[in-house]
Order: sequence, then structure tokens, then C-alpha cells
Amino acid sequence: MDERSAAILEVIRSLPPVEVSATMRNPNSSADRTFTGARLFDYAVATKLFAAKLGGGKLANSYFLVTAEDGARSAIALAEVWPNASSKDVILAYEQDGAEIRNGVRLVITGDHLAGRSIGGVVSIDAQVM
Repeated sequence: MDERSAAILEVIRSLPPVEVSATMRNPNSSADRTFTGARLFDYAVATKLFAAKLGGGKLANSYFLVTAEDGARSAIALAEVWPNASSKDVILAYEQDGAEIRNGVRLVITGDHLAGRSIGGVVSIDAQVM
């Protein structure tokens, strides 16, 4: 596991755990999975990427850029992860189907038709304001 992923894993294991079930789809197949981890919003507050209380236009103008060890990137609007604005589950998972994720941390986004934004081997999480 990459040391950057290990640092993220250390933080998310200290946060309240959540378990979500999701059907992970690609154009050719689908699989039902259960993930355990921490909410991306909780991680953002714990690491001071964003404050717990939002105001001013940050909700509409902010997003996360999550990068995996293989260079894959995923963008997630802050409004998608803020509990008061969205019912989507966006978590940083450390377990899949009861087993540890081998490459450390996986970003899981429920509610997308395809699982393209759900990426494994997360090594960085940045907050951006437009």
C-alpha cells in the first residue's frame, strides 16, 4: 500500500464507520457489494478541507478531486457529499464485502448509474473552490 494511502486510511479508521451496499456497474456487468468506511464529508471536516458548517457559495462552488495511485481521478461536488444537501453515500472505504481493500482506500459513490467515479488506491484528496 502506498504511504499516502496509509495516511488517509489512518484518518478514516478514526472516524465513525458507515456501511453501504451498492451495485457496482460497468458497461459489461454488475456486482452487489458492501463497503465499510467513513463519509468523505467527515474526512473533509476532520482534515480541515472544509468546515462542518458551510455558507457563502462554498456549497455551490466547491468540489473534491480524488486521485488514485494509478493516476485515475474523480471529481465530486461538495453538494453531493454534504449531508444536508444530498442523500448520496460518498465514502472512503477500507473494507469490501468484509475483507480489507488490498490497495488501501476506495472511493465509493452510490447513486451513479455506472461506477466510473468509484476508484481504488486513493492517494490524495484535494478540495477546490471555483
